[in-house]
Amino acid sequence: MTDASMSSEGVTQRFFRHRPEDALPLTIEHQRIYIVPSKRGFAFLAALVVCLIASINYQLNLGYALSFLLAGLFSASLLHTYKNLAGISLESVQGISVSQGNTAKFMLRLGNKSTNDRIGIDVKYGNNWARTDLQADSITNLELPVSATERGYLSLGRLTFTSQYPISLWTTWSYCHTPTWVIVHPQAEQNPPPLPCAYKEGDGDAAQLSNDGDVAGLREYVPGDSLTRVAWKRAARTGGSGELHVRELEHEQAGGDIDLTLGLTNAHGVEAQLSRLAAWVNEATKRGASFSLTLDGQTINTNTGGAHRLQCMDALGTYKKAKPGASS
Repeated sequence: MTDASMSSEGVTQRFFRHRPEDALPLTIEHQRIYIVPSKRGFAFLAALVVCLIASINYQLNLGYALSFLLAGLFSASLLHTYKNLAGISLESVQGISVSQGNTAKFMLRLGNKSTNDRIGIDVKYGNNWARTDLQADSITNLELPVSATERGYLSLGRLTFTSQYPISLWTTWSYCHTPTWVIVHPQAEQNPPPLPCAYKEGDGDAAQLSNDGDVAGLREYVPGDSLTRVAWKRAARTGGSGELHVRELEHEQAGGDIDLTLGLTNAHGVEAQLSRLAAWVNEATKRGASFSLTLDGQTINTNTGGAHRLQCMDALGTYKKAKPGASS
């Protein structure tokens, strides 16, 4: 890479903050602030020019006075709009993991160390935005919602702080891009098959229990159930109505450690397998069962509780997903 291209890249990064290289806490200073007339401001300028031309044409002294007064107002509002954004600090950003298809929430901690209130501060990310007012010498928490449409790492991306206060004649903004992300978990399957039998893989005696034992009852067939468990005699008696039932065995309710793996899901496709595992993790946690999770060599040891569930869901969410780097 040439020195010229490196210099160009540095200038682009400085002006547009397209890479997550900003470190927190970050104070918005004058070299990071941009300001231009708003649409209303351009309309105001056009009306001001017409007023001045009319005053010159008809020699209207009051027209001159009004034109210069409004021009002074336009100029003074530039300084007030600029000062409304300058000095605001972004103290920290924290995200809350969610399931795919829901809305992730990033919590922004904003600071205002000046003696003036900051009114109408908008924080935008793409089509998502939130507005807040910052009281003088205070810290304010702002929640920014972001749609989580894909499983994996959800980067917050470049934030735009903007304002048009006090009279919307100017628009001022500043960019901030930090390496902040959350993990989007796979969406849990609706009506999944029951949890796998609680036995250690390789334990022949226990594994034999997967198909043997006393029948505790019948339930409707769910895609992914073993065909050896289908009550074929009952299906034959119904005259081929298409309703299949599966035998539930007593030992399945006896408890014990559960080993969850992709191979146990009997689902087609990686995303479907992860979705089923997510449903099983939620169900096992709800029952208070102890379980482990193995994903292509990555093993989360047997445990219980909410922290264990979150660890497993994070592993499912990041399965075969690259962690975002500083240059993303």
